[in-house]
Amino acid sequence: MKIRFISILLILGSLLFSSTTLAEIKGSGWNGSVGLIVGSVSGEGELDAYGGKKRIESLNEKPAHYNYDFLFPEIQLGYTFENSVTLYMDGGLLDGGGVGISYLFADATRLSVSVPLLLGTDGQVWQDPYLTGENRKKTDAKLDAAVGFSINNIWGTFASIGYTYQDLSIKNDRVGESLNTRLSPTEIKQLRRASKSHIVVASLPPVTLSDGLYLIGGASYTRTNAEGETNSFTARSIELMLAYEVGNFEIFGQISGGSAKYRAVNPLFDTTRRDDLGMIATGITYWKPFNWKHSNLELMIVSEQNSSNIKFYDVNTELLVAGFNYYF
Repeated sequence: MKIRFISILLILGSLLFSSTTLAEIKGSGWNGSVGLIVGSVSGEGELDAYGGKKRIESLNEKPAHYNYDFLFPEIQLGYTFENSVTLYMDGGLLDGGGVGISYLFADATRLSVSVPLLLGTDGQVWQDPYLTGENRKKTDAKLDAAVGFSINNIWGTFASIGYTYQDLSIKNDRVGESLNTRLSPTEIKQLRRASKSHIVVASLPPVTLSDGLYLIGGASYTRTNAEGETNSFTARSIELMLAYEVGNFEIFGQISGGSAKYRAVNPLFDTTRRDDLGMIATGITYWKPFNWKHSNLELMIVSEQNSSNIKFYDVNTELLVAGFNYYF
């Protein structure tokens, strides 16, 4: 399953702050950052429980347009010991943040292990997304367990690979219960959304195209085993990023594409779901704005599309976000 706002936060975490993660900072002692993120989301689809349409009359109707804004602080803090071990905390208030430990090898390879700072952090989904003719109610999606491992800057090449495990539960999940005259209890159970996911992400060393211009390639693999077999899937994606550094500016453009194949026939739509996934992003970072030392301004635009063979799951999302960070 996919929770839209959590998905957006993951994009923010991987792009907006990728160049300043505390686990990558060298030197002993304390280091940290505080920041503020503000943004706006707009899109079309039936599954967004944050700004989406509460009431739908049919599972075949045209997806509704929605939009909403958000603002939240971001805090990072770390301490590096003389033996190159770093303890760090990422205090993102909406995604629960995380705590971790990393070790820097002599060849600049960094090994990290992290866990959520706050388990049980809520995302939100529709209690029964298939309910028609009445207002749909929201319910919480909770992270019950998670752990991440990563190896960054492998042998000093800037290549990386990471693995994340996530155990997600849905509070009072009533998915499909409004269809009890159409589906059997066994078929309704196949729609349950609690899941355990294994995610692997890797990036290749940058290719230098010219002075300050770099091309970076990457790939990801996700395997999700859901309580309801209908929501179990395997997803693969590849991405390319073009990055340019000039003066106090860092500019990037990224494109990614992939697919998600589900492993069982959806009893409601009588077919096996398959999604085609795409994302385009661009952004700019301005270091030392207004001659303020140890700070930056960031702006990012993201367009994400999920095109499914079952139209009910089609989603288009546009994201505009800006951030300010101060480092100490």
